Amino acid sequence: MKRIILLLFLLSSCLFGQENKFAISGVVTDCQTKKAIPGVTIKLIGRDKSLIETKSDFTGHYVFSNCFKDNTDYIISTNVSDSIGRGAKIKYGICPGEITEKYGYMNSSDKIKFTYFDTLSSKKYDICLIEILGCGQPPTFYFKKNNIEFSSFEYIRNLPENIDTTIDCFVGFLLVHKTWVLEISGHSSSDEDDKLQLSKDRAKKIYKLLVDKGIEPGRLKSKGYSDKYPMEFRNDSGEAIQKSEEETNEKSRRVVFSVLRKDYIPINDRHNKLSGTITDCKTKVVISDAIIKLVGSDGTSINTTSDSNGFYIFDSTKINVNTSYLVIASTPFSGQRYFDSSDKKKFNTLEGPLVKAVLDFCLYKNKGCTIRLPTFFFEKNNSTKYVTDTISMSINDLYQILLDNPTFVIEIGGHSGANEKKKEKLSLDRSNFIRDLLIKKGIEEERLVAKAYTDSKLYEYSDDNDNIVKVTKESEKNQRVSVTVLRKDYISPKAIRIE
Repeated sequence: MKRIILLLFLLSSCLFGQENKFAISGVVTDCQTKKAIPGVTIKLIGRDKSLIETKSDFTGHYVFSNCFKDNTDYIISTNVSDSIGRGAKIKYGICPGEITEKYGYMNSSDKIKFTYFDTLSSKKYDICLIEILGCGQPPTFYFKKNNIEFSSFEYIRNLPENIDTTIDCFVGFLLVHKTWVLEISGHSSSDEDDKLQLSKDRAKKIYKLLVDKGIEPGRLKSKGYSDKYPMEFRNDSGEAIQKSEEETNEKSRRVVFSVLRKDYIPINDRHNKLSGTITDCKTKVVISDAIIKLVGSDGTSINTTSDSNGFYIFDSTKINVNTSYLVIASTPFSGQRYFDSSDKKKFNTLEGPLVKAVLDFCLYKNKGCTIRLPTFFFEKNNSTKYVTDTISMSINDLYQILLDNPTFVIEIGGHSGANEKKKEKLSLDRSNFIRDLLIKKGIEEERLVAKAYTDSKLYEYSDDNDNIVKVTKESEKNQRVSVTVLRKDYISPKAIRIE
């Protein structure tokens, strides 16, 4: 009886969260959608064979507290009920019968292990579960040698052996899963000619068939792999088995499908949104993976990226009312291909929530050059008097560049000439002078790094033949402040990041 009472006490302590310095908590989510999964049983198993269970609440959270013995090893695992996440039967267009797609979730394969000591701080262990899908394999299409004519196909059992029927059935599947984006992968065999082009043509053929049947082009990406991935054969146990070269080549001439994303927004669902397309200004070709940023007058910042068709979209529920917005398009820093958009789009929600807006951008190709940053020249032995009256315009230019590129962190490098006095202090004072001007204009201090170089770096410029020329140590051009971009990943503490 005493043991039963003790067990009930420990169990109630864990489940009802009595205060304790140490606790284990976390959130249970779907690995793919990141949505919370309520009702999952979480087990806390001790090396001393103790077992305590709790369930995730409606927000997916779970917690264990007051349940631990000093110097004891524990494992956290899950026990998912068959009813959690199980879906109803679905019919795919003309496909025979109905199929149960969602069979719930698999138990977590990652066993969380830790050893408890009375000096240990509380821990947070999030758990994600993989959904069990029963929709079966997508179709595989096989082709004749050195040809884009079909030879055979594999798909759902009991389906009439007809290519058009197979395509129609798969279209029905895609119309049910309207947020899925697929890669159509074309392959060739080692004994074929012009393997790469042939694999691309096979993928494009299926792409066209699906688009002609009503699948939106933005959901499909075709790619040819040549003979890089020959067909692999496996037995019922999943073990690899060898086939003849002829049979391997025959099955390698194929098109298969893979899911790239599950976040596509169909064209007819794009209402109450801010959206647009990013293209190359000269060629009009769409630009994928461009970064589109909304900067609000309330200090918020929202990012998204363009898809494979150059399309981007912001849900209006993420856009605040009574706010003015600046919209900027750019490409990632790594291997930057285009300049940031020179035309800044603006809109506001001062008269009420955003209903629908379309803002398209075009970007100019960056042919290996960088954004031109100003250089500031100073009078001898002075950190505030500049050579000409154009510095205010240069400051405004730099200020505009920083506004247009809110993720830039720059170095403001102060330099001195060989004939100047107190070079270290003079260089730093010049750097801080420019830095203070930018801060007064509203640029965050964290984006501005002041550094003194004294006379260690001579001024350089390009002549008419694009040759780099260094001035002499005595040149007045060395009495300057130079600006360089250190990073392009700054996020304002005031910004709201939406992934």
